[in-house]
Amino acid sequence: MVLIGTEAEVVNVITKLNGASKSEINQEISLTLDYIGYICSYLVRKGHLIYFSGRYYPAGTPLELLPKRQPKVDKSFASEIADEVAKRIGISRGERLEERREERVKIKTDFDVPIKDESVGLESNINKVGAKPEKEKDDIDELIESLTRVRKGGR
Repeated sequence: MVLIGTEAEVVNVITKLNGASKSEINQEISLTLDYIGYICSYLVRKGHLIYFSGRYYPAGTPLELLPKRQPKVDKSFASEIADEVAKRIGISRGERLEERREERVKIKTDFDVPIKDESVGLESNINKVGAKPEKEKDDIDELIESLTRVRKGGR
């Protein structure tokens, strides 16, 4: 498969830099990081690039040229940083932050929700409409009586 356009440009940059991250490619050809990631993923699937340890390399790069491992972190320096962070957020070094957060979180459960009493409005609507349930019941009774008379043949 022949690479053209942006794909070829990305492969050329990676080859020129002897391996590159998305941000390094971005500095060279000014594409968005998302688009660079999309193109590089496509080129890895097609076998034109190798992705290793956060960087892209041209396909066929000898394994000896790939980085052996991530740089070592000075553990004593990392420990000093962890102590300082723990001190600033107010926890002891062995204490878990989640445990501390649970102590500080208090949920208020005794609050009043203002609820409007709508029954007053409903009562006033009934008075406006003029519903008289007793009369309606009487009308039903009269209807039943008249239907019974018709059935019996009387009027």
